[in-house]
Amino acid sequence: MKKLHHIVLVLALAATLFTGCTKDEGVTPRPPVPETADQTIMFYLTGTNLGSYFRKNVDDAMNAIDRNILHNSRVLVFIQPQRGLSMVLELYYTPRNDDYVPGAQFSYEHCKVDTLRRWADADFNSMDGGTITEVISYMAEQAPARRYGLILGGHGLGWVPDGTSVNAIRFSAFQDFWSPMPNALPTRWMGDSGKRAEIPQLAAAFGNTGLHFDYLLFDACFMSSIEALYDLRGCADHIIASPCEVMAAGFNYTDILPHLLADAGTSYDLPGVCSEYHDYYMNRATTKSGCIALTVTGELEPLAAIVKEIETKYPGQTYDRASLQTYEGLDEHVFYDLQGYIEAICDEKDPLLDKFRAQMGKTFPTESRLHTPSFYSVYGLGDAPNGMHTIEDGKYSGVTTSAPCERFAPEWGQTAWYRATH
Repeated sequence: MKKLHHIVLVLALAATLFTGCTKDEGVTPRPPVPETADQTIMFYLTGTNLGSYFRKNVDDAMNAIDRNILHNSRVLVFIQPQRGLSMVLELYYTPRNDDYVPGAQFSYEHCKVDTLRRWADADFNSMDGGTITEVISYMAEQAPARRYGLILGGHGLGWVPDGTSVNAIRFSAFQDFWSPMPNALPTRWMGDSGKRAEIPQLAAAFGNTGLHFDYLLFDACFMSSIEALYDLRGCADHIIASPCEVMAAGFNYTDILPHLLADAGTSYDLPGVCSEYHDYYMNRATTKSGCIALTVTGELEPLAAIVKEIETKYPGQTYDRASLQTYEGLDEHVFYDLQGYIEAICDEKDPLLDKFRAQMGKTFPTESRLHTPSFYSVYGLGDAPNGMHTIEDGKYSGVTTSAPCERFAPEWGQTAWYRATH
């Protein structure tokens, strides 16, 4: 295992990785690792065309760890610094600072980095199900813990099926449909072409690790989709995700990581994560677009049962689709507000609606359903030339559905959520 001396991560992750010295050359020695950590947090940062943002994410995490928040917990990072090169790093705390270079980027007094493993393979596909299982299993073997959290950074498109899985004509239409507007700001649906995992495949890959996560945190677009969340319900106890696009900068891990390592690293504060994310995009970010929600996965099946009652009672119900809150700028919308949709098809006086609303509060705790007044979308200009789209008062539930979407209706009818509710 190579001990890292001076870390210049921009160069390190862009080319040969890190500059370093051996232990004999005076590198800060690493403290002993716990046999079983209180928790292991894994970052899975996939793809290369968000590379500069991922490097900033790693830098922010190092900044947090430099403040001595790990204690008996561990943080591992899977990252792809360039095409054909993938690696697993560990960020750790040491009380010594022999190799600290003041003012150097990615150099901290107490947070250091180990390179645990490298893959030098041009065909390495980080979104292949087998690869996901291999990498996550490796991280768990290297850092066994009493509990695990997984942060996934990259491109996301909710439950929507991969356009590459259909014929060439359909794929061309799929690409045209999801074309960003000219001069769009970067968001986290800008992933590597042809490398996506559909949500059932992702859930299977997680399941094949044999791990059950305390939480999944999706630093990716559109993942607070009821169809996607339902597929992932067996993988983790909680899921943090956004119903719309996530700006390319993603989560601000300098402030987020302390919430994930609460109580000297023995627990986590997921509502605090949601609040911190919202506060950052509301008050500090240049583009004030930050929508987030926390899902309690154990409450998804009771929610599905109530929705099935409503869908059965109101089959083919007509409603004003244009009145629903949507979460992208497409002319033909895909992601609609779940609660708004159910309220549109169900009679307001029906006790089932009260039952649904109560269950929504259990599944998506109200205090963790947070949003900025508007959100940014690369897809269409929206109600202003800057790509910002208004969220109407009282119309944000934090989770989407594609039930009203006609374009992907055949595919939607094959989802586990559809089967559970119809």
